[in-house]
Amino acid sequence: TVFPRNHLTILEMIPDDLLKKCSLLANTVGIAVFEALSCHGTNVLIQNGIGGGQNVPHFSIEIIPRNENDGIDLQWQPLPFMEDELETTALLLQEDLTKTQEPATKEKAPDKVEPTKKMNGEDSENYLFKSLKRLP
Repeated sequence: TVFPRNHLTILEMIPDDLLKKCSLLANTVGIAVFEALSCHGTNVLIQNGIGGGQNVPHFSIEIIPRNENDGIDLQWQPLPFMEDELETTALLLQEDLTKTQEPATKEKAPDKVEPTKKMNGEDSENYLFKSLKRLP
């Protein structure tokens, strides 16, 4: 497991330079796992937020050693979507990405943007706030 010393809950909170360092460390750990354990492969896992299965409110990168036919199944079957749902989702994502990439005219653009759109239209609380409430 690779995780930053700073208490940062989810991927979107990690500054780019720290994410780069964590990724390089995860690669180093992955190499050590291959060498020391003679495994056939690894899974690199980031459980991001409550909805992503995160049990501890702290960003981490898990390197899971794997062997052929080890009985661990990390595959999932995607849910079927209607074409219009896919198009709507793609437009929402494209709009949000365009906003984060536009240069700010009056003020500096934020380093990280807090997701606020709800795909399912619910008025439920933003998942970032839920993650922050779980801080010790």
